[in-house]
Amino acid sequence: MAVHSCIRCPLRFRTRAELTDHLDHDHHVPAGMLGQYRYPEADAAEPLYRELVLEDGVHTILLIANQTLGSTSLLTAMRRARAHHDRLTVFVLVPATPQDHLVTGPGGGRPAAATEGLEVRTDDAGVAQARWRLRTAVTALTGMGIAAHGRIGDPNPVTAAAGVIAAEPIDEILVSTLDPQMSRWLHQDLPATLERRFGLPVTTLVDDRQPLVT
Repeated sequence: MAVHSCIRCPLRFRTRAELTDHLDHDHHVPAGMLGQYRYPEADAAEPLYRELVLEDGVHTILLIANQTLGSTSLLTAMRRARAHHDRLTVFVLVPATPQDHLVTGPGGGRPAAATEGLEVRTDDAGVAQARWRLRTAVTALTGMGIAAHGRIGDPNPVTAAAGVIAAEPIDEILVSTLDPQMSRWLHQDLPATLERRFGLPVTTLVDDRQPLVT
C-alpha cells in the first residue's frame, strides 16, 4: 500500500487526497505547490469547530474518541442515535493523544501499564492527527444528517471532557476506543471515571479498527 508523507510534519496518509486536504487545512500549502515547500514545524490547531446554534430540546451526545473516529461501528451507533432521537447533536471531543501513544506512532500504541495515569503531554504530531480526525468526523456526521461540532481537547480525556461539559448542555457521553488489549482509556477505567465525575450516562463502544491516519 502506498504511503503519502506530509512534507511539513510526521503524518502519513493512505491517499494523496487525504494528504492534500491535510496540507491545505493544517499547513495552508496550496495543492499545486506541494513539491516546492518544506516547513520544519506543525501549526497549532484551531480549538473549535462549530456549525450550528444549539436549541432547547435537542439531545446532545458528547462523543470522546480519537483513533476509532470513522470506524464502521461508530458510524452505525451514530445512525441508531439519530433514529432514536428526533433532535440530535453530537459534540466530537478529540483528546490530543501524543504520537507515541497512537497505534501507528513510534511506540506502536503500547498498552498502558497499571501504574500509568491519563496525565500526559501532547506534541505537534498528536495535535495535527487529532485535528484531522476531528474535521473528518464532523464532515462524516453532518453528511449523515447529524448536527455535529466539536474541538480538540487536552490529552487527558477527563480534563478535556470537563471543559466541554462546563460549557455545553451534554445529555450523555459516548466513549469510542480501541480493543481492551490496546486501549489506554480502558486500562485506566475511563468510562467509570467519567460517570462518577459528571453524573451522566456513559456508553462505551469498543472497536479494533485501524485509524484513518497512518
